[in-house]
Amino acid sequence: MPMDDDPIALRRQIWLLTDEAYKSAADAYAEKLSALKQFSADPSPIDDFAKAPVVTKVEPVAALRVDEGAWKQTIAEMTNLFRKYPEVQTVSASARFSAVNQYFVNSEGTIVRNGRMNSTVTLNGSAQAADGMRLQRNPYWTDARPEELPKRDELLKETVKTLDTLKALREAPIVEESYRGPVMFAPDAADDIMAGLVGGNILGRKPQLGGRTGQWERLRPVTRHGYCRNS
Repeated sequence: MPMDDDPIALRRQIWLLTDEAYKSAADAYAEKLSALKQFSADPSPIDDFAKAPVVTKVEPVAALRVDEGAWKQTIAEMTNLFRKYPEVQTVSASARFSAVNQYFVNSEGTIVRNGRMNSTVTLNGSAQAADGMRLQRNPYWTDARPEELPKRDELLKETVKTLDTLKALREAPIVEESYRGPVMFAPDAADDIMAGLVGGNILGRKPQLGGRTGQWERLRPVTRHGYCRNS
């Protein structure tokens, strides 16, 4: 989608996308009807879509307001600390800010517009122990708005902590025994592990009828992005 709010450009792009989606759906529907003729009628067919109420929700447009100069200076100061740690091989840092506005309409009458922002600062450091083992530390900070991220002094403090940790790991002795026991995961990591190991095995999916039958799809939301990256 175009970045600006030109109605003519938006209308043309939306029309092209809608026309493409409609033609694809028509082809998929014809293939599905052809495939269904090969099977006996299902006594308890499952609907392709659940019934959903009409929703109207129009939120304010999200827009980026970032002091690029200040963030460039902060990132430069974070990575310049690398000079004080000859034991550390690489250090990199980046700041990424995004504003996403999502628009959704459908033939049932639902109209939705919502905007969200995301701000992330990432620090990457690596070293190598005397025995050749690669050592890495990759802390990051994520919040909705740039002003909610840690301030300059706190980021510099965390950078020093990360570099000190890499230095200590490089000088630490090798553990003789492998650990065998319980492992605790942070909440976000536990969610991903459960979703990957359990979720996919218990999720019910409507079976395909063989070949490319193309399930029906509602028009997907249209998303417009704005990005600003410094490193």
